Amino acid sequence: MNFFFASFVVVEPLRIWLGFSGNLSEKVPDLAGSFLFTCFPQLFACFYFTSVQPKLGQGFNTPFEVALNIVGIALLLPQLYFGYEAGRAIVKSQAASFFLTLSEEPPDEEGSSQDLVENEKGNLKDSLKTSIST
Repeated sequence: MNFFFASFVVVEPLRIWLGFSGNLSEKVPDLAGSFLFTCFPQLFACFYFTSVQPKLGQGFNTPFEVALNIVGIALLLPQLYFGYEAGRAIVKSQAASFFLTLSEEPPDEEGSSQDLVENEKGNLKDSLKTSIST
């Protein structure tokens, strides 16, 4: 019980800061860290305090605590979904800008890298169109 509470208290500010800074600066590692901290210590801690702790009989558990942890789970699940979607959108955006920088290179004598860039740009445009339409 003490381990879950301590991990909850330590990880929660770090998780929120990583999500905030990753969203504003469009950093994929920060968003991934926020996503992972949401999945593993936070969600498991809420599940533990909601369902496992009362069954094990460790400590005193009030109905108010159970209700608060159910609300916490209800708030963490949409954060998981939207965090995943935000990370996916940023990865697509950074991939598009990467391929645009590739297309600015002068073509080499054989033209093979230019063909590769054109193919990748076409694939990226198609994937962006499908993701925007959905």
